[in-house]
Amino acid sequence: MSSNPSLGLSDKIKNKIPRRIAKLYLWIRGGSERTAVALILGVTFIFCLLLLFLPPPSVGGGHDDHHGHGGGEEHENEAAAIELEDDVLEAAGMTLEEAGAKEIHPQIMVRGHIAENGNRSMNVRPRFGGIAVNVYKDFGDQVKKGDTLMLIESATTRSAYTIRTAIDGIVADKRVVLGAFVPENESVFRIVDLSSVWFQARVPIRDADRLKIGLTASVQDRRLDVKAEGKLIYVSPAVDEDTQACDIRIQLENPSSGWRVGSFADADIQLDPMAVDVAVKSSAIQVLNGQNVVFRRDEDRLIAVPVVIGWSDKEWSEIREGIKAGDTYLAANSFIAKAELLKSTAEHEH
Repeated sequence: MSSNPSLGLSDKIKNKIPRRIAKLYLWIRGGSERTAVALILGVTFIFCLLLLFLPPPSVGGGHDDHHGHGGGEEHENEAAAIELEDDVLEAAGMTLEEAGAKEIHPQIMVRGHIAENGNRSMNVRPRFGGIAVNVYKDFGDQVKKGDTLMLIESATTRSAYTIRTAIDGIVADKRVVLGAFVPENESVFRIVDLSSVWFQARVPIRDADRLKIGLTASVQDRRLDVKAEGKLIYVSPAVDEDTQACDIRIQLENPSSGWRVGSFADADIQLDPMAVDVAVKSSAIQVLNGQNVVFRRDEDRLIAVPVVIGWSDKEWSEIREGIKAGDTYLAANSFIAKAELLKSTAEHEH
């Protein structure tokens, strides 16, 4: 059949479109994989149309948005403050004080372990090699200065001589048995005087700069229920390159043998007093939404003011930011104000 010469190009294209659609329909029906591909393409096409024709969300700017932001700030300020009458404060024991300069007695808290007093231990070594004719002491035995530890027969002179301890203590190590040959100058006994022990720890260099020999420290082993005060006797002048910390030692008396070598303990080292410009009672500080806060009195309200804390002791805490000298703050039972603030915030949100 000859083609119609009068049929234009646009008419030919229109005649082919139905045939193309029919072929596409037959191809889609040819298998489940083709059907899945067609569905995915169709969904993607519809999603693209929605992105093109839907209006974009409002981002920033505009009078309405500025108004909403201002309302949020107002809500935040309201949520950070509560109103409590003076009679309510008094009845709850919530006392007010004025922030100002104080003398603080700060402490450094460190964790370490109990060790032998290196100045009260000795390794016993024979002057001449020989045979152990008699061994009189064993592991754990208590010894007094001058006690005989063993009898050795010299390998050169064939004469016997005794080895004695030069200090009081306990036999912490023994490396000899009866009849064995003992080499010259080899350690056969280790005697340790545990009436005095060391607490050893490492402190960051920033804290070590404030430490000095003679400071008082309170050391406690909570598992053994042992606690005692001691003196700082050593601060290393060298700094560990990896940890940037310094070794320290605190000497502890141990007359009842309550301290056990190798056990962990905690120490509170009392630093020299220091004067600070602004301080509040440590009991005034509460944690609110992950921040340290102090409740400052502002007319009839108590405002939870975020603060930056410096040095502190059991009674006072230095305030470096947030509270100024002369500010009136809630000093006692501030946890009640925190509870009331959380309660009012929850009610406001609902």
